[in-house]
Amino acid sequence: MGHIVHELRMQGFDCEGVDNAKQTIARIREINPDLPVFAGDVLHLGAPDGHYAGYISLGVVEHREEGPEPFLREAWRVLANNGRAIFTVPFFNTVRRHKAKIGCYPPPPRKQHDLVFYQYAFMREEFTNLLEQHGFTIRAVTYYDPWKGLKDELPPFAWLNSRAKAATKGRQWADRNSWLYPLAAHMLALICEK
Repeated sequence: MGHIVHELRMQGFDCEGVDNAKQTIARIREINPDLPVFAGDVLHLGAPDGHYAGYISLGVVEHREEGPEPFLREAWRVLANNGRAIFTVPFFNTVRRHKAKIGCYPPPPRKQHDLVFYQYAFMREEFTNLLEQHGFTIRAVTYYDPWKGLKDELPPFAWLNSRAKAATKGRQWADRNSWLYPLAAHMLALICEK
């Protein structure tokens, strides 16, 4: 909804946003016509090579069934030398791996005899290796949102999350306990350099 571009611009960054959701872009334009957000394809940005000093991709690259490689190639192409990139992807955390081993996840739904794909979740090493294969140098990796990882995957936490006070305390508890992050964090954030 343009909130990240808005916030970065409020902090003095010269930035723009690209999204393939034309209706979302139209709605942003109604609310804030001066915000530089554009409908487009992040696989083909149209910017010259090395154009951007920074590149932020939040929850995008995991949504291509054939894999994230084209996203990473295009990010590399448009990023300036020594430019920084931030990628976030769903984390295939310990809880999710154990649930997968015991068959807790149903097969994807079928739509007109074709599989409907939504997203991948990545293990830390898996995604750092992909970034390095595409030329990025990893500067930092962090886990975040362990509460979402718990409430989405374990019914007792979903039940707690349905109660406002318990949800607030649960989120605070999860955020304070660093040991919980590799076990249950919902997302990985990776800061890289070209």
